[in-house]
Amino acid sequence: MDRPCENAKQNGRVENNGSLDVTNKCRPVGVGEQLPETMEFRRDPVKGEGLFARRDISVHEPICALPYSIFMALETEKLTTTCYSCLAVTSSHIPYIKGTAQEELSLKTCTGCSQVKFCGKACQTKAWKAYHKLECRIFDLYRHNFPPMMIRAAMRVVLLKDKGLLPQQYWNALTNDVVSHEDIWKAAPENNITAMVRDIKFVTNSKLSLETITRMFWVMRTNSIELPVSVHGGIGTMLDPFFAKFNHNCDANAMLYRPWHTVESGWNLESNPKPEQRSIFATVIPLRDIKKGEELTIFYSDPTLCVKERNAKHMMNYYFECTCSRCVEDTKTATEVEDRMPVLSAQYVALAQGVLRQLEQLRADEEGGRLAYDRASQAWEDGIAQYLDFPQLYTAGDFDQISLHLAVSGLQLGTFDKALINLLRSYFLIYPSRIPGRHNYSNIHIMFVMLETFDILLGINCKDKTMEVARSADVKGSLRRLSKRGFSIQTLLYWRLRICVHLRKCLEASAAKDLLPLVARMQDRVLLHGGSEAGPEEDPFAEDAMKKYLKLSEARWKVVLNETGC
Repeated sequence: MDRPCENAKQNGRVENNGSLDVTNKCRPVGVGEQLPETMEFRRDPVKGEGLFARRDISVHEPICALPYSIFMALETEKLTTTCYSCLAVTSSHIPYIKGTAQEELSLKTCTGCSQVKFCGKACQTKAWKAYHKLECRIFDLYRHNFPPMMIRAAMRVVLLKDKGLLPQQYWNALTNDVVSHEDIWKAAPENNITAMVRDIKFVTNSKLSLETITRMFWVMRTNSIELPVSVHGGIGTMLDPFFAKFNHNCDANAMLYRPWHTVESGWNLESNPKPEQRSIFATVIPLRDIKKGEELTIFYSDPTLCVKERNAKHMMNYYFECTCSRCVEDTKTATEVEDRMPVLSAQYVALAQGVLRQLEQLRADEEGGRLAYDRASQAWEDGIAQYLDFPQLYTAGDFDQISLHLAVSGLQLGTFDKALINLLRSYFLIYPSRIPGRHNYSNIHIMFVMLETFDILLGINCKDKTMEVARSADVKGSLRRLSKRGFSIQTLLYWRLRICVHLRKCLEASAAKDLLPLVARMQDRVLLHGGSEAGPEEDPFAEDAMKKYLKLSEARWKVVLNETGC
């Protein structure tokens, strides 16, 4: 098959290829608008209303699109690095990893509140007219005790409603059409949410009753989702009344996806010559082929967690206990493991809990962070090997949380070899068995982070990273430790190429093809280091080095390669 991004190269850089643009394939579904031909509402006797496929849906096509939602708020720490209108970001939350960051952007601070930033006058004007003129004075008053994002999101809705700037169909959807769990909050004693609602009414001087604001706050609390960025992580919270209609399944068949065009500065301005792009903020894409009549479902919680932790989160945030086939199977497996391998199971739990405690110390003690990290990393490295032939022990639980924490902290501390091994463990050992679809958000995310980590170690493309440059001593130390474990420069290059090819194949087999030009750019970078566009030739030595690096048996390694598809 030809690479879909072959024609995207112009003048040495990769442009967005119109043929890959998901905005050409679906229209945004606004509140009160007719559903697209891919789906229909049905009532389930247990779950209530849900969305179902009206026809067979291919994994290659988007299911529907969503417009930009003003029901959103940025995380407080992201306000300094994100445009408050178009949501362009200027730096990644992961050290040394560029991701979607547009480092060339110079954000300008709002002179009224000094709390939010914009990438230009046009974005500032758009946000001012739409919502910020109502918030600015309040943000200025509370600059030394800035409200958390959920309060800011609710505050914006209250202000828009009071000023008559919120269309009635949106208000009706928020207060009548979306689940609020009214029976629960009305029966609950006064709590911190009651205090937050009173604060919102006071600071906005709202005409709305406390009961109305309370209902609206609970709607936002139980229906909001993470505000995503195309490649790397979340930046806040958002609520789309239509998207809130998707029910949960731990083996979901769809996910929310932000197309690549929404990463660009000012993508939603009138100056964007493509009106179809201006209207689409996100799409819902399939994780696999979906049959006519199947319910369209998403994840409400991290599917890598164990069933007990998942349902604790479901009950705390959404007031239900999941009984999907994945939960039933996980419960059965957990019981069998405890009965069949009680000692090994208890030892693994003790190891994971001990490492998590050390990582908590790492969060609390910045000055002693390097020592705490080394202890946690070594304890995990020394202890994990004996469990890796028993995936039923670790594929659901704390393994992914520990690995990702060690990876991000490793990048921050400049121990790139330790960051890499933990990224590889999640990629090879966890995601293939826990999250459906090889183009799922977690898998795509971790592959991009791994590729940039490989590039740091190989010295690829460091010149265009203006935000952070890895210290030479850190890179040399990481390479020296990798070499001792059989990972030479050639082995790193082999796996850098192979994972990049795998990423491209995952995207080609999905509705996220608009990311292919970005992958082509990453593939082009490595060609200067002796790589092949078709991918590396088979190298038994490099494969054996990876197997030993991951501490896997030959039998387990073959299963892992097959599950991953790499």
